[in-house]
Amino acid sequence: RSVLGIASTNAFDERSGFTNYGQDLVSLAAPGEGLITTYPGNTYAAVWGTSFSTALVSGSVALLLQQNPSLTWVLAEGRLQTTAVLLQPELGAGRLNLRNW
Repeated sequence: RSVLGIASTNAFDERSGFTNYGQDLVSLAAPGEGLITTYPGNTYAAVWGTSFSTALVSGSVALLLQQNPSLTWVLAEGRLQTTAVLLQPELGAGRLNLRNW
């Protein structure tokens, strides 16, 4: 498999109401509610959505590759899943966790 299904969580590590869920669809979850990001007009805005959750996971893989350029997709996926904070089974391996790297 070369694609991860990413779900969104809120500040309480609960599934966002707008996200996909279920073990057949979701590999990993990441925060996706009330995130602060850059916004047109040289300002910032709060955002909600799985697109932002996915960006956090993608950025995490980039950090892993920076630490270990020879890292394979399988090893990166395994690292993301084994270090995730366990949540409800419907959110795959759990919430993205960079602290245990």
